[in-house]
Amino acid sequence: MRFPPTPKGQHAATGSIRADIAAGWRYLRERGGLLWLLAIYAGVNFVMAFVDTLLIPLVVSFSSEAAAGGVLSAAGVGMLAGSLVMSTWGGPKRRRVAWIMAGSRWAASV
Repeated sequence: MRFPPTPKGQHAATGSIRADIAAGWRYLRERGGLLWLLAIYAGVNFVMAFVDTLLIPLVVSFSSEAAAGGVLSAAGVGMLAGSLVMSTWGGPKRRRVAWIMAGSRWAASV
């Protein structure tokens, strides 16, 4: 992946943490879609933390530790397969945020 050059203008690092945080918030406010995407992912990650924490006790409550290991292994294989697909395909070239939101909605419905 190629990264763009570091900006030297108004968004350049100043050396002060507070100034850098303020510049980051200004950058996000200027790009409303990016701010909303960040907010949505913060909410998704907050909810998924509960799922990650409670998944093993849930599975073990009605099955065995081996079944919990199978569930976690299946999730790992799914993540690996998805990563390989995205690495080879490269993802959509247009409307990337729409694709991200569709994938998040699909994952929430599963």
